[in-house]
Amino acid sequence: MASANIYNPQSWNRYSYTLNNPLKFIDPLGLAYAPPAYNCTKGNKACLNDEQRRILENASEDLSGEEYWDTLSDELQISFVNATDGLGSIVFDDGTTALSHVESVSKVKPDRIYTNVDSSFYDKVKGSDNFKPANGSLHGEYRDSFKSKNGYRGNIQISFAGKNRAEIDHDLFNKPILHFFGEVIPNHAAKAINKIFGTNIPETTNQDDVRRMLMADPKVGITPSPDPKFNRRN
Repeated sequence: MASANIYNPQSWNRYSYTLNNPLKFIDPLGLAYAPPAYNCTKGNKACLNDEQRRILENASEDLSGEEYWDTLSDELQISFVNATDGLGSIVFDDGTTALSHVESVSKVKPDRIYTNVDSSFYDKVKGSDNFKPANGSLHGEYRDSFKSKNGYRGNIQISFAGKNRAEIDHDLFNKPILHFFGEVIPNHAAKAINKIFGTNIPETTNQDDVRRMLMADPKVGITPSPDPKFNRRN
């Protein structure tokens, strides 16, 4: 079985659903993208890269980077990986990547991360030909917003609160109308339905779809997953 992973025995069970824990996880697409390990080992190369570990090491004064990583659910770990993979693919004129300007992560949500960034990051994003101004009205205090320009299905959005804090998320639709009707309305409608009826309809951008979007872009360096379906074929 190509999708089975020796480091995740449940992946060998073709009859299990969401690692036999449907109360904690959902898998609407039947794919269950498994997050990578914090550190690489001799037998497991599906792990975070040095930049991702650096950001996590600075996330907490009380926890190591690995300890902080372990506090995150699989869903949040996947969100972190997708966001940082996207940032790592953006290169400025001076050769630095967007990811290199992220100093630490302050919060991880299922569809976005909140970060502390160096003071030069805002000006580089604003002055970059890779970005265009975007509507940040739905991002709370992170209203100074920019979206990446690319030819793929979606893009990465960086929204600033001042010059040292940034919210990072992916939009699956890079056209405003498609984004509005494809994500904004459905997600907010799901939130309202869940509140009224107590249902559990996903309210955020599907990270499996984000992963596919990143895999389709050859500029994005993909953090290896234990699940081969979420890795590029050599």
